Amino acid sequence: MNHLKTARPLLIMLLLSVFTIPISLFLNWQTSERVTNILFNYSQPLFLLFLGSYRFPRWIKVVLLFLGYILYSYMCLYYMIGFHNPHWGN
Repeated sequence: MNHLKTARPLLIMLLLSVFTIPISLFLNWQTSERVTNILFNYSQPLFLLFLGSYRFPRWIKVVLLFLGYILYSYMCLYYMIGFHNPHWGN
């Protein structure tokens, strides 16, 4: 049972990526964003999240998970809500 406890963060991150990345690809299919660009931009925060679930000292894990969640949240907002919407005039 203890083995499942350590795998829980990895399962949560995998489920997040399984749902959000295809939704982002679907929402941006008709735009000028390329699929490789979207996948590359999501890979960086996911890499930090997976590193944060590894056996590092606690403060390193906290920093990696914090940066990973912040970047992943930004990518979700960027590709799903449309922070890159050209009609907003930014």
